[in-house]
Amino acid sequence: MARKIKLCECGCEQEVKSGNRFIYGHNRKGKRKSIFFVEKFCECGCGMLLQHANKGQRYINRGYSGRGKEGWRKGKTKEEYPQFARSEECRKNISKAFTEERREKLRKEMTGSGNHNFGGDFSDEYRKNISDSHIGKPGNNRGRTFSPEWRKNISESKKGEKSPNWKGGISGDPQYSREFNNELRKLIRNRDKYQCQLCGCHEEENLRRLCIHHINYDKMNCLPSNLITLCVCCNSKVNYNRPKWQEYFMNKMKDKMRKKVRKLIKDRIVVL
Repeated sequence: MARKIKLCECGCEQEVKSGNRFIYGHNRKGKRKSIFFVEKFCECGCGMLLQHANKGQRYINRGYSGRGKEGWRKGKTKEEYPQFARSEECRKNISKAFTEERREKLRKEMTGSGNHNFGGDFSDEYRKNISDSHIGKPGNNRGRTFSPEWRKNISESKKGEKSPNWKGGISGDPQYSREFNNELRKLIRNRDKYQCQLCGCHEEENLRRLCIHHINYDKMNCLPSNLITLCVCCNSKVNYNRPKWQEYFMNKMKDKMRKKVRKLIKDRIVVL
């Protein structure tokens, strides 16, 4: 009885063992080498080598596939593409889903220990790097035009008790005493050498007149020891966490007074 002979499927016409298709090593004959042994680079243009890439892999990871490309909706308006606009029914359903109870729950989850930055001790170098990374980048609303109705709604939503700076309606009271005039302000600026006592910027660099801040937040107390020079940004900044800034500036003024007294004593000793 004739024995059936099975030949290698690579085309070499050599006999193979029963159950096999190729002689060992012949299964890749005439074909390109495996992708594992070919230098293949990410197609996003980052220049990174795909090491141990899967067959057909084109990018390092999914996020790299969109690098250097514009978003598919960029430049397209709702007028030209009505399918992008949400229907009134959809908007109502979204507003119903975010009830006041749910908003309050989300707000509590993100405050205090629930916030991912809670208790974080960030170095000055880290803060500077974050600040520098945002320089020159446009804000989220830059270049956008808003209707007068939209502006009015935003303004109304932050008036009175809705404002985060609401202090119980004290804005109607007389805020400053008559002593707080231009001459006193000029005197304080001159004493502080026309420099912000928090960030150190000069009035010439700031391109606008520096503010005079009341250390204990009592605007009727206009003693020079209760006044300090700040730039516009720092003056807004110190309106939050007031006890902390009050203690900080009081200590700063005490240090200034100590230095003055030491200088006077030193000058007096030299004269004697």
